[in-house]
Amino acid sequence: MHTVKVEEIINKPINEVCDILYDVDNWKKLSKNFLEMNVLLREGDRHLTLQTTKHGREFKQYTLRNFKKNKIEFVHITPEFPLKQHYGEWLVEEMGKGKTKLILIHIFEIPFVLIGKYLEKVIGKYFFMKNMERLLKDFKKGIENWHEKE
Repeated sequence: MHTVKVEEIINKPINEVCDILYDVDNWKKLSKNFLEMNVLLREGDRHLTLQTTKHGREFKQYTLRNFKKNKIEFVHITPEFPLKQHYGEWLVEEMGKGKTKLILIHIFEIPFVLIGKYLEKVIGKYFFMKNMERLLKDFKKGIENWHEKE
């Protein structure tokens, strides 16, 4: 298993960040990664399944759950090759003075015995890390400028 973690400091109080982040319908407004996203299943406020599409084709399905105070867990339902498992969490931490730390953690496994650990490091560093950094920068910008989107 390999873990990749990225963080951004957002210039908004934690309650505003959580209000925006916990409504996944807002994610389309925060990042181009979620422009083609539909909620397939919603079980109350605490559990839902998302379907993303790319160029009109089904792309990825995620289950989001446990929208607890300052935390959202996610599981990639059917990870693409070469991933065996893929899950993680969004964390929100109060920094004081109207600032909030948004943390995104991805945990994944590549099942190849001899080269799996090497591939996990390479994929983690060059694929997940870059995509996660871009996603958090999008979310930071979108949340800090939220009043303009409403």
